[in-house]
Amino acid sequence: MKKNLFLLLLVLPFTPALSQNSPDKQKAQELKQEAVRLMDNGDPDKAIDLLNAAQKADPDNYVYLYEIGYAWIIKKDYPKAIETFRKTTRYSDVTDQCYQMLGNAYDYNGERSKAREAYAEGLKKFPSAGRLYMESGLLDQADENYDHAVLLWEKGIEVDPNYPSNYYRLAKLFAQTNERIWAALYGELFINLERGTDRTQEMSRILFNVYKRSITMPSDTSKSLKLDMTSSTINYDPKKEFKIPFRLAFTMYLITGLSPAALDSTHKNEVTIALLNKARVIFIDIWFNQKKLDQQYPNVLLGFQRMLNEKGWLEAYNYWLLMKGDEQEFIKWRDSHSDTWDAFFTWFKDNPLHLDTSHLFIRTQYN
Repeated sequence: MKKNLFLLLLVLPFTPALSQNSPDKQKAQELKQEAVRLMDNGDPDKAIDLLNAAQKADPDNYVYLYEIGYAWIIKKDYPKAIETFRKTTRYSDVTDQCYQMLGNAYDYNGERSKAREAYAEGLKKFPSAGRLYMESGLLDQADENYDHAVLLWEKGIEVDPNYPSNYYRLAKLFAQTNERIWAALYGELFINLERGTDRTQEMSRILFNVYKRSITMPSDTSKSLKLDMTSSTINYDPKKEFKIPFRLAFTMYLITGLSPAALDSTHKNEVTIALLNKARVIFIDIWFNQKKLDQQYPNVLLGFQRMLNEKGWLEAYNYWLLMKGDEQEFIKWRDSHSDTWDAFFTWFKDNPLHLDTSHLFIRTQYN
């Protein structure tokens, strides 16, 4: 499955201070920097010549081979890219990115089974590499094995909760299903983790449309409000303590939050950012203060929303989150709340959502 090369451009390890390098290593670093500039300007051939020279000057550093492999991918010479990335895996300080690029090169070359083997090999060495679970899931998605792709991406979150691409893939996939609740949660987590990219803007639009597609507003002929985010049903077992599934509890109290907002005539029976903001604010109050469901359904994202609400930032956050769903509405709100927006954004830059292997969200935690 072909991937956007722009998204594969990875940050290479920090280069030690030149004062700590030998003259040969200093020269190798200079050659690498010039080679990267040449690749950025569309000249991978000259870049490869410089990188080969850098590799000879500093043969113990795999970074030059990594860049050579990337140059071969730019040239679409995938067999040479495979050969080069395979060499990087022989270094003692190899990283999971090397196995990622090796698998990608096999994939570009039409060797999907070998791509799987490369990712699996990498996971044996780096069992907490979220990027390798993400790539493996993409192969399953390409084979239309969606259930297994979901399992791999969720495993990637479990072992590497701050790697954003697994959330991105899950949100996009679930957005195309009847289980849009998971798209809403994974999509919001992704936007928090990867700010300020093209994918962030795309996900903001997806998230808004997930809510819009799920909500049926009252009309002239019908006063009923509907929310359709899950096809979940309740299975009752008299031998077990009855518990409403999380996804039903979530949608039930979200529609409770939507009801007063939707009946407000100012919304003109339309799904807007303002409507969703009001519903989300009411929902958080119901979930934590009225129903006290945080113990029954612990959720790091909802806990973050609660904290935002307590600090008075939830409205600004909601507009930030959904801004690409209706840019004109967002701009109008921002311009009329400029002091609040500026204060929120200053605070938000220094107070992101924190995730780790003990504080994360995956769909299966409620099974």
